[in-house]
Amino acid sequence: MKIVLTGAPGSGKTTLIKALGGLGEQTVPEAAIDVIQALVKEMGLSEQDEWRRGDPLGFQQRIYRHQTELEAILDPSRRSFLDRGTLDGLAYLEMFKTHAPDSFKVQLAAHHYDHIFFIEPLNLDDLDLRQESGRNDSIEEAAKLVELLQAVYLKNGYTIHRIPPLSVAERVRYVLDLANTLERETASR
Repeated sequence: MKIVLTGAPGSGKTTLIKALGGLGEQTVPEAAIDVIQALVKEMGLSEQDEWRRGDPLGFQQRIYRHQTELEAILDPSRRSFLDRGTLDGLAYLEMFKTHAPDSFKVQLAAHHYDHIFFIEPLNLDDLDLRQESGRNDSIEEAAKLVELLQAVYLKNGYTIHRIPPLSVAERVRYVLDLANTLERETASR
């Protein structure tokens, strides 16, 4: 079972993924962070930011390639939690008013996920955007992404399961309980 954790930047997805991994769950880190770190090494902090803003499609294509590499090494017999899914890229392209070629949309949508868990932001004004990591999201963009991410997944036929703003331990418990319930429901069909 592949479960995507998505939501606004700084909403706690990565913290939740790390906590789940610490409990032995199979996890996939956010591909964009790996790509940003590689770009910072390649170009420098301000140059990579300028490149990403100037070529959002190229940036999302690099993320997609890395995401598919990360997903390819998953053990399909185990449940996995992913820090974002490929469709997140469409929301980002929409936010930056960048046209995605139909062929790229098809690639992004071709990845099947079993469930989408939307991590509700704790408080948009208090998001940890981790800009020192090379991220360049603003609070306004984070708020817009909340809408766009939900719209993209719904448009592609997914049901969104909302994960409320809770402490890390409570979120972990909530996510595991929900995943276990969904697994039991799937097994009983």
